[in-house]
Parts: sequence; structure tokens; C-alpha cells
Amino acid sequence: MAPPGPTFDLYKELELTAGATAADITASYRRLALLHHPDKNENSVEATAKFQRLNTAHEILKDTAQRGEYDRRSSGSNFGFSDAADFFNSEDGYDSADEFDPDLRDPFDIFWSHFDHRYGTPEPQESDTEEEKQKARDPARDQARDQAQEKAREAGGAREKQRQQDAEMATDKEKARRKENADKSKGWDEKKYKEPRQRQEQVWRLRGDTTPAAKQKSCPHIDFWPKEEGNKKGEKVKCGSCTKKRGTSFKCPLCDLVACQVCVSDFSKEREKAAKF
Repeated sequence: MAPPGPTFDLYKELELTAGATAADITASYRRLALLHHPDKNENSVEATAKFQRLNTAHEILKDTAQRGEYDRRSSGSNFGFSDAADFFNSEDGYDSADEFDPDLRDPFDIFWSHFDHRYGTPEPQESDTEEEKQKARDPARDQARDQAQEKAREAGGAREKQRQQDAEMATDKEKARRKENADKSKGWDEKKYKEPRQRQEQVWRLRGDTTPAAKQKSCPHIDFWPKEEGNKKGEKVKCGSCTKKRGTSFKCPLCDLVACQVCVSDFSKEREKAAKF
């Protein structure tokens, strides 16, 4: 005997008409299976039953032979109820001679349990052929998705470009700030030592000191020596006084002698000794 047929309208269960295409059947099944899946409905009895009916409808209608047989059987109005009755009277189905529990919810529960045991609960499947996959695709949806992805890429690129511009601006502002501070410091130093240097130039003219070496030898080397600009980090510079190479150098604002910290300190001590006598 042929397997018992379903007791419900497969097309209505999938929200379709009898003229639905294979692509329509697959698309509607996927949509409804996701909507009524027991995992998404707290495994309720109603969702489980609905999900089983959707699986049954999809399994039968996606197969050309089974669909044709179903259409032939359901051309009347009973939608397979006679097959269900055959099941209850068959040797594979419910045996009326067995003890019957009057508290059973519904005789059709036995039918569905037998159906799942014999055929298994079908799982959602992919389209059988590449042609069906192509038909299942929605060009408008794919175009909208592609446009959304393109906009997201453009937005991400714009944000990255803006971030780089902001970083470059911050770097430029920092460089400008440092240059401004250096210029202010340099201008202040030049103003502070302008008059002392002019007086020392007069002394050098009276003494006849015209060469840099002569000027440096007779220079009083005032107290504050600004740090020599342009020294690279870690670079050792030759001292113009002791000729040793040291990491930090200073420049006399009067004679432009570049000396190390040790020599600058020695010059300061010599001035202090000379001031006592």
C-alpha cells in the first residue's frame, strides 16, 4: 500500500496556489520555515506542528512525481483524509485491538508520529539544481544589497581618509607650535644679548681681535649659554674649548663658541674667581 498522504492542503500550508513554480515552493518554504522554526518559538507545540507540516509540504511538492500524485489525489475535497483512514486500519498503523488510552490528545498525533518514524522529519534543503538557485534569487534584493555594501565601503573609506587628514593636521599644528616657540625663544635671546654683544664688538675692535679664535679667547663668556640648536639626538659634538666630544653642547651668545657643559661650568667658575679680586 502507498504511504499515507497528508491530511492538510500542502499549497495552503506554504501560502501558495496549485500553479506555483518550483522556485516559488522553495522560496516560500524557506521563509516560513525560518519564521516557524521551533528553536525560534521556544519549542512550542504549535510551532513544532507547523514546522512539521511545512517540511512535509516541501518534501512532497518539490518532487515532481510526488507532487503529481498529490495533485491527483487531492483533486477532490478530502485532501488525503481517506489515506489517513487507511493508515488507522493498516497493519503498519494503529491497531484497534490494542488497548486505547481515552486521554490521548488526538488520534492524528499517532499518525504524525508514525509518519516521522517512517520517513523522518525533513530538514530545510538547498535548491536541487543551479537553475532553481538562479530562479530563487531576487535581482532587486541583490542590487539593493550590493548598493548597501558599496555605500558601507565608501563610508569606511571616507572615515579612514578623514582620520588620516586629522592626523596630518594635528602633526602640522604640533610642528607649527614648536617652531613658534623656538622662534619666540630665539627672538627673546637675540634681544636680550643684542646690547652686550654690541659692547663686546667695540672691545674687540679696540683690541684688534678680528678672527673668531681671537674673539673667543678674549670673550668674557657671560653666564647664560643657550643650548646649541640642530644637534641630533645621541650625536656627540666636539667642544671648541677642550676639543672633547660630548652629547650636549652650548653656544656663547657673544663669540659663538660651541662648548660642552663642563667647559661652560669652568668659564662660570673663572668669572666668579675674577670677581673676588
